[in-house]
Amino acid sequence: LLDWSEAKGIELVIAVEGQPIDKDDKGDARVVAMANRAAAPLLAKYHFTTASGVVTGFAGGLLLNALGRPLPVLCVIAQAHKDYPDARAAAKVIEAINPLVPLMVLNTRPLRQKAKEIEAEVRHHLDEQQTASLPPRTGETAGPGEMYR
Repeated sequence: LLDWSEAKGIELVIAVEGQPIDKDDKGDARVVAMANRAAAPLLAKYHFTTASGVVTGFAGGLLLNALGRPLPVLCVIAQAHKDYPDARAAAKVIEAINPLVPLMVLNTRPLRQKAKEIEAEVRHHLDEQQTASLPPRTGETAGPGEMYR
């Protein structure tokens, strides 16, 4: 991927990862790793702060292979809900990336609307599940029961 990017004249590679969490109050997407010093001026220009951490998987391999290359490679991580697709986290990633690629600014309004729909659906299903798991009513021990009254 990096060889192809350099051959095509790509100026920046951004890997995107999600950090699964339980809570609903999530932070903003942030750049957590960069493979070389070429990315530092880019981050400073757009007032990004970096955080420390370990990046594994595809993004980690991409960052590792980018060491020693002139091509800036970044990893952006957004905290996302662990149990369902998190459109709000996707919107945060796009909003974090938008300043880095000014020729391709994407509107996040549809994603934020989808996030509201998904969250409402999840809340509805959780309410249904909670109602279904209520303890059964205890009836009278003697007699024919409610059906025959």
